[in-house]
Amino acid sequence: MRSLLFTLFLLLGFQLFAQEEYIRSFHSDLKVDASGLLTVTETIEVYAAGNQIRRGIVRTLPLSGTDYRYKTVKTEYKVIGVKMNGQDSPYDTEKQQGSLYINVGDDSFLEPGWYTFQITYTAEGQLGYFEDYDELYWNVNGFGWVFRIENISAAVQIPQEAEFLQSSCYTGYSGSTEQNCSTETLPDGRLIFRAENLASGQNLTIATGFTKGIVSLPPPPTFIEQFGLLIFTGIMTLVLLVYYIYTWQKYGVDPPKPTVIPEFNPPSDLSPASMGMLHKGYFWGELISASIVHLAVNGYLRIEEKSKDQLFGLFKSTEFHLVKLKEEDDALPKEERKLMQYFFTNGNIAVIDGKFSSHFKSMYQAYMNSLVTEHKPFLTQGSNWKFWLGPVFIFIIYALVARSFDFGNYTSSNLDFNLENVPILPLAIFFMVFIIISLIKKRGTNWLFFSLIGLLFLGGSYYLFSKSAISLNNFILIVFIVFAVISFFTYIYLIRRPSEEKLDLRARIDGFMRYLSAAEERQLQMFNPPKLTPEVFEKLLPYAMAFKVDKIWGQKFQTLMERASLQNQHRTSWYSGSRAYSYGALGNHINRSLTNSINSSSGTNSSGGSGSSGGGSSGGGRGGGGGGGR
Repeated sequence: MRSLLFTLFLLLGFQLFAQEEYIRSFHSDLKVDASGLLTVTETIEVYAAGNQIRRGIVRTLPLSGTDYRYKTVKTEYKVIGVKMNGQDSPYDTEKQQGSLYINVGDDSFLEPGWYTFQITYTAEGQLGYFEDYDELYWNVNGFGWVFRIENISAAVQIPQEAEFLQSSCYTGYSGSTEQNCSTETLPDGRLIFRAENLASGQNLTIATGFTKGIVSLPPPPTFIEQFGLLIFTGIMTLVLLVYYIYTWQKYGVDPPKPTVIPEFNPPSDLSPASMGMLHKGYFWGELISASIVHLAVNGYLRIEEKSKDQLFGLFKSTEFHLVKLKEEDDALPKEERKLMQYFFTNGNIAVIDGKFSSHFKSMYQAYMNSLVTEHKPFLTQGSNWKFWLGPVFIFIIYALVARSFDFGNYTSSNLDFNLENVPILPLAIFFMVFIIISLIKKRGTNWLFFSLIGLLFLGGSYYLFSKSAISLNNFILIVFIVFAVISFFTYIYLIRRPSEEKLDLRARIDGFMRYLSAAEERQLQMFNPPKLTPEVFEKLLPYAMAFKVDKIWGQKFQTLMERASLQNQHRTSWYSGSRAYSYGALGNHINRSLTNSINSSSGTNSSGGSGSSGGGSSGGGRGGGGGGGR
């Protein structure tokens, strides 16, 4: 019985092994001719079981790589022919994800068994040209194969006038320096490399140096190929700067600003939220607290702050009860009417406890929309957006023309530069901002200092990137993109030209804020300010909150009350809290606490290298790629 079970086990194991898809033999014939053209013939013997190999195989070849100078270069392949079991086979090619895919086979399914595929292709520019020798440094199979390889070999043929001077081979995963491989010279003069038992994702890399000067050097790049993009980028940058400066000087220079004079009442009867938004130029969440206090000061509601014990009195939480005192009317600004409608939908008391509420979120959105809708036309007035189209048109032309230049492609090795290279580009970008603004405004002597510093960092970044396999064209493109983005947004800011009416209103708003933010009353005496009474303090407190000067406003009033010994003779009727606050702290406390609760409730909150001399690694040369079934 045991013998029978053992026999069945062996048969089952043999069957499972027989069904495994793998490469029994991968042989590559590499022929280098005197022109430098490399002809590759790959003979791949695989076992197909219908798992991944159903209709044929896929061979992938990288469309870019790093040459002997560590520069990124493109690779163009020409497929000469494809065979399966000695017969011509249908195939198609496609480029995607930085690789050339050679799909061997048609739509017919293959029967399980052994199949031999042969792929022949040529590639130019695959050699390295060193001082004492020329070199072929080649990844035979690449790291992308999903199958294990039982036997792998590569035979190299060079012109008859040349002789092999040195050779090395490497096996394993990418970056491995293992040399589990052998080298032998064949009777016909070819050099053959062999290795065995490569796991999925492992590669055989071969490198051989031979007599220098037999193989023709590649033609040098033309002047346009070398410097075309640099010249074109310089021209487009000049055009862009001329456009920026001309349109800014003609349409973007602001009219003279009115003199800011302190004002003692809200200009144009603006609400606190409107005042704060027009002052800042955008909406922000703290405005809602100013609106609530404004409603309270005007008698529409009362604010009751309550403290609650949490976790057996170890902690305390704060919640606000808003008690409705009278109905909203047309005297209220639109955004405050929205608050009244949402707060008191289901009664006369609204509780803000810091817990998320979809109702409060809707209220917050409606409040914001009301302010944005009302003031967006005024805030965007004079934006001169039509002048933005000029730079956009220039960017489109640049992108279309730049595509015709050779950039190479980024590979993992290109991105693997030293850590000291990383901070230089952000610093270069940072100082480019100073260059642009300094050249336009030229304020004082700092513009020259920052321009020199910026150029120093840009030069340093180019030097470091030039050591990191990034070509000149790639660097030019990076710099232009950075320049284009920064200059465009700087231009958007500078081309805005507010009307005299807009400047006048802003001057009045600034004057009103100057009154509220003046720490000492005597600073304003020459302008005959009104007497600061408790009523005036409360009336203007919401505006101080909207300007974020409520603490200064409160302290100023507190000082006056203390001088008059009246600090204990007035109590506000629109607010009650669990603790007593001085006037100097009351507004600031309400602003911080109320804003935090509302936000929570609404949920807003190096030189070149040789491989044949022994300094290489698996995957360090050209070629490579991988493959699989289809």
